[in-house]
Amino acid sequence: MSSPNASSRWPKCASARASRAGAEGARRDTMPGGGGALATVHSGQSQAATGQHDGSALLQPGLTCTGRTETLLSSGARHRIWANFDRRHSSPRARSDKMLTVWKLRSALQSRLSAASTAPTRGARALAARGMCTSAQKVTANGVQLHVVTSGDASLPPLLCMPGGLGTAETDFGPQLRELSDSFQVVSCDPRGYGQSRPPVRDFPPDFYQRDADDAAAVMRALGHERYAVMGWSDGAIAAVMLAASQRAAVRQLVIFGGNAYMGADDADAFEAMRDIGGWSKRMRETHLPVYGEDLQPMWSAATDAWLGIIAKGGDVCMAQARAVECPALVLHGEKDPICLSEHPRWFADNMADARLHVFPDGKHNIHLKYAAEVNEMVRSFAAP
Repeated sequence: MSSPNASSRWPKCASARASRAGAEGARRDTMPGGGGALATVHSGQSQAATGQHDGSALLQPGLTCTGRTETLLSSGARHRIWANFDRRHSSPRARSDKMLTVWKLRSALQSRLSAASTAPTRGARALAARGMCTSAQKVTANGVQLHVVTSGDASLPPLLCMPGGLGTAETDFGPQLRELSDSFQVVSCDPRGYGQSRPPVRDFPPDFYQRDADDAAAVMRALGHERYAVMGWSDGAIAAVMLAASQRAAVRQLVIFGGNAYMGADDADAFEAMRDIGGWSKRMRETHLPVYGEDLQPMWSAATDAWLGIIAKGGDVCMAQARAVECPALVLHGEKDPICLSEHPRWFADNMADARLHVFPDGKHNIHLKYAAEVNEMVRSFAAP
């Protein structure tokens, strides 16, 4: 069993791109990621390697960095990271043995966030063009109007899909809305403050994951669903675990992937390194500033403060809630996921009462998109009432 202290060097949404004693191998990810924009780069674990469109790399004891990582960081961000590293790890031994946490602006993550922020109704229109029985509506949940997309006949068993950070229903669960509507009424919503669920401006109180879970429960009640299966990705997986723990009478089955159970103290530097959106890549700024405008910087700073607050309280993201989940759980994982390392799905599988783990050997963070047909068939079988 992992613990936050023992695993603190594997942070939330972190890419180690590391050989963990050869067990996990070098990691690459060119596909969308969810729930964060951080990478951990470890020095001295293996030979230098370059990332493929992801900005992740291994650093040699001599503190060289691959060109891809350098190009994805602004000069100001690089200066802050190196200066902070030099202050804290000045000796050659420390440089060789300690982990350098850097800001991860992978082009893959940028692609995902770009899709999540632009043309938010495009996904629903595409679904309608395929002749799917879909609808988009505003549903009041805990005093907030949330954008909700449904696909499939109302007589079918409901399946709630919970998006990741900055994600939306259509961008995060398009294949599920399209292809699972023959077996379920698929329901997904833009979380409070994201996509078309604005206003309000997204904020991050200490219980923001639980608030997302409570909002999702309120949406399902408003739609008349008393019992349903839940599927969550990345940050949405964390909220899904909390939903299953707090709404035991409502949640029949739980499917999660890409979510982290805990964070560690080493995450703090990475969170701080990405706090200033002025250091984000040009593409990322051009994607989000037109959508969020002047709200983007305070929103992101609030998210940073919230993650630091979780770390300050011991790093438990949803460990306590996971242990309280009673319904059957299916934990999926891409073995090459650079954002959510393998220790997290294995922790969930070991610590939830009735959980099983399925690993995609070549999968990365977006297994439900890249392996949509296989994942959907597994969900059909697992989540059938």
